[in-house]
Amino acid sequence: MCGLVGLKPSRGRISMGPHMDEWGNSVQHVVCHTVRDSAAILDATIVHVPGDGVIAPRQDEPYADLVGRDPGRLRIGFLDHAIRTNTEIDPDVADAVRATAARLEALGHHVEPSVPAPLLDESRITAWGPAFAAGTAASVAAIAAEIGRELDDGDIEPWTMFIAERASMFPPAAVIGAQKAMTTFRRDTATWWADGFDLLLTPTCLRPAPMLGEMAPDNDDLMGVQVTTLHYSQLTQPFNVTGQPAISLPLARSREGLPIGLQFVAPYAREDLLLSLAGQLESEYRWGDERAPLHP
Repeated sequence: MCGLVGLKPSRGRISMGPHMDEWGNSVQHVVCHTVRDSAAILDATIVHVPGDGVIAPRQDEPYADLVGRDPGRLRIGFLDHAIRTNTEIDPDVADAVRATAARLEALGHHVEPSVPAPLLDESRITAWGPAFAAGTAASVAAIAAEIGRELDDGDIEPWTMFIAERASMFPPAAVIGAQKAMTTFRRDTATWWADGFDLLLTPTCLRPAPMLGEMAPDNDDLMGVQVTTLHYSQLTQPFNVTGQPAISLPLARSREGLPIGLQFVAPYAREDLLLSLAGQLESEYRWGDERAPLHP
């Protein structure tokens, strides 16, 4: 939505320690103007601390050296539609996916409409709710313990407090069940890559950027804002669960000139594939030369 490069490293690539844990879905990195900047910062921030539960296998050479290197001929599946009921993809975004698929083919890659089957089973995705709520509540409680008092709306976003408070709705068995559902989803999704695909191409979000304040977390209808946000970002959430690396690239513009990000997802620990392809596309698209128009 903002015309920047956003790399999500593999789970365990950059330590969350010593004060946080990989409870399942968060990673650390930055957004950048260029692919090389993102790769260089990744090289500089890969670190682990004693007790890390997950450590991603390290690349033999610096990631920055992979930018500009020919990625070879890749097999890429793509998805150009929503995966949740009662949601639609903006026509400009769908067109962007198809145009990018065509450009990838012109670059010599094998591209076909294909997607891991678990992504299309909405019941598997909605099953994660108790785990998300419990993880958020645990994080809020840890911060409160560290500062020695209960948190209020002045400390964290109302949205975060709202999710944390919902954790009390779920019994422990529901939380454990949600965690198991996430594990089986991760395993089942990985088989698509094991069957021969290198990358998956999807929209980053289902629509271009909303108006400023439209989805503010202090909106009076927090549940409505949460549902809307999850609907628009429905194709990024699953890979927070699987822990796979992904990258969003500003490869298109809407009719109004707003940036449209497209997401590429790689197998676990294969940031090298993402960065080499991203470098190739950056040379083709030259998005650094573009600027979105100001809204009147």
